[in-house]
Amino acid sequence: MLEQIDMDKVKRFEHIGKLLYCCFFCMLCYSLQIAGKNITYNIYSQANLTFIYPMQFGISHFISPFALLFVDAIISNFRMGFVIYLGTFNAFTYLLGSLMVASCSEEQYFFCNPYTLTITIGIETFFGGIANCIFYVSYAVYANSLTNSYNKQLYLGIAYSILSTCQVLGNTIGYLFSNKVSIFHYYLFLVIGILFIQFFLLFVKDIRPKNQRQSLIFTQLIKQQLDQLKIAFSYPKFQSLIPYTLFSSMLQGCYFNVLPVLLKGVLGKTDNQKSFIMFFFGGVGSLLGGFISGRIGHWTSLFNVAWLQTFLVCVFCVQSLYSYADKILFMTYTSGLNLGLTYSGLEALHAMMIAKLINKENYYYVANSAVCSLASTLISVVFIFLSKTTFMYYLYFMVILIFFNITFLVISQRKFKSMKKISLINTEQTDSLTKE
Repeated sequence: MLEQIDMDKVKRFEHIGKLLYCCFFCMLCYSLQIAGKNITYNIYSQANLTFIYPMQFGISHFISPFALLFVDAIISNFRMGFVIYLGTFNAFTYLLGSLMVASCSEEQYFFCNPYTLTITIGIETFFGGIANCIFYVSYAVYANSLTNSYNKQLYLGIAYSILSTCQVLGNTIGYLFSNKVSIFHYYLFLVIGILFIQFFLLFVKDIRPKNQRQSLIFTQLIKQQLDQLKIAFSYPKFQSLIPYTLFSSMLQGCYFNVLPVLLKGVLGKTDNQKSFIMFFFGGVGSLLGGFISGRIGHWTSLFNVAWLQTFLVCVFCVQSLYSYADKILFMTYTSGLNLGLTYSGLEALHAMMIAKLINKENYYYVANSAVCSLASTLISVVFIFLSKTTFMYYLYFMVILIFFNITFLVISQRKFKSMKKISLINTEQTDSLTKE
C-alpha cells in the first residue's frame, strides 16, 4: 500500500523540474518585454508616431494564423528547447521599434524619418508575429508533453500561472528602473537581457521519443490543416459562435490600445511611471480574470460568463468616462484592473466555449485563433485612424462594439438553445425506436 502511494506521488511530480525550468526562463523573457511594451505608446507618441503602435498589433495578429499552418512541422523537426528559443524572439517585437525611435531622440541617424521607421518596424513586427505563434503553440505542447494522467491539469495550471506573472513582474521592473537611465539605454538593457535569458532556453530538455520528431512534408501538412479548417468553419455550432467571438475579441483588443490613450487624456501628457502603475493593476486583473471565468463557467452556463464579461466592459466605459472627464487618476488605475479582468476572462471564455460547446479537436482551436486574429487586425486598423484623436472617440467606438457584442451574444445563445432542443428531440426519437 505504501509503495503504491509513493509511486502515485512520483508520477504526480514527474518532470516537475523540467517544467519549472522552462516556465521560469520564458516568464523572465516576457517580463522584460512587458517592461518595455507597456510604455511603447508613450515613446511613439513623443515622436508623433502613435499610428505605429496599433499598426504593430495589426501586423502581429494578422500573420499569426498563417504561421499556424507550418508551426507543427517546426515542432516535429526540431528539439523543443530550440523551438521555444525561436518563439521567444517575439519578445523583441515592441522593444526594437521603441529602441529605434528612442535612439532618434538622442541623435539623427539615417533611419530617423517616419517612412523608414514605419517600414522597418513593420518588417520586424511581421517576423515577431510568426515567432509569437511558434512560442505559444510550442509552450503548450511542451508543457503538455511533461504531463500524465496524474498531473495534467496541475502542470498546465502551473505553466500558465508562472507565465502570467510576467504582467506583474514586468510592470514592477519598468516602474523601478525606467527612470534610472535614458530611455534609449533602458531599452538597450532590456534587449540585451532577453538575449542573455534566451540562451538558457536552449537547454530545455525534450522528453519526446525520437520517432515523434520526424521530417514532415510541408505541403501535405498545410493541405491537411486547411482541410481541417474547412471542417471547423462548416460546423453549425462553430458558425453560430463566430460573430460573437469576433466582436468580443475586438473588445479584448482594447486592453493595450485604449488604456494608454485614457491615461494620456487624464494626465494631459504621457508618463512612463504612471503607465507602469496602470498596467500593474491591469496585470493583476489579468491574473484573476481567467481564473474567475473558469470557476464561474464550472458552476453555470458559459453564456452567463459571456454576459459577465460584457457587464465588466460596460463598467469600464463608465469608469473611464468619469476618470477622463474629472481627471481622476486612481479611477483610471481601477479601470485598468477592470479591463485586465475582461482581457484574460474573454481569452479563457473562448477556449472553454470550444472545449465544452463545440469540439475538443485541435483544429477548432486553430480556427478560433484565426477568428480572434482577424478581430485584432480589424480593431488595429480602426485604431490607426483614431490615433490622432482623443480618448472620447475610442470610447464611442467601444460602445458600438458593446452593442454588436450584445446583439450577437443573444443570437448565439438562442441558436444554441434551439440546437439543444433539436438534439434532445432526436435523442428521444432514437430511444423510442430502439425500445420498439
